[in-house]
Amino acid sequence: MSPSTPPNLQDLAKRAQVFDRNILSDLPQDLSKVLASADADKRILNQNELTAVCRWAGTDAEPLWILQGLMHPLVDQAKAELLRQHPELTLPGGELHPEHRAEACWRDCFHFLRVSIYGTALDQDDITHSEGMKALVELYELVNVPLPALLDALEHLRRISTDVMSGLASGRQAARLGGILGSICEKIRNEMKTDEASCQ
Repeated sequence: MSPSTPPNLQDLAKRAQVFDRNILSDLPQDLSKVLASADADKRILNQNELTAVCRWAGTDAEPLWILQGLMHPLVDQAKAELLRQHPELTLPGGELHPEHRAEACWRDCFHFLRVSIYGTALDQDDITHSEGMKALVELYELVNVPLPALLDALEHLRRISTDVMSGLASGRQAARLGGILGSICEKIRNEMKTDEASCQ
């Protein structure tokens, strides 16, 4: 953020978050710190961290480790599917033009998948922070993020990632991953509807 960034934008950026770190309160302190630190740094878990979290939760680390290694190709595949259906999005005048708007969309998809993997490792069905998601959608709307396009890309990513997990892990883990990504989509849609209703 530059010094000229409007105060409300700075405030929303600080409050916007997807992952609810409050769900970590039941974890051993060392694991809680690992996940909170990883989320703050917007990074995936390393193999030892992921293994430790999964051991505590009783989940299978190996398929999630493999999935983490596929995150960039999966986002690229979701991007390709979206643009095959809607090539106009990245053309001049499109919602994902110029390029930096498109790159922000793909980057956010990556981070939505990242926190969904945290949740799947923890075997949690809802990992989103209610107020943080509300602030995120407000921030998106303030900077004119094309939410329908983002949601379309995220829906492609949910389907593709769940298909990959189905081939790697138990049906439970695949369903958990798909459920979390679907929940993120639904939370964004609900906040969009709330904002639209408040403007009427």
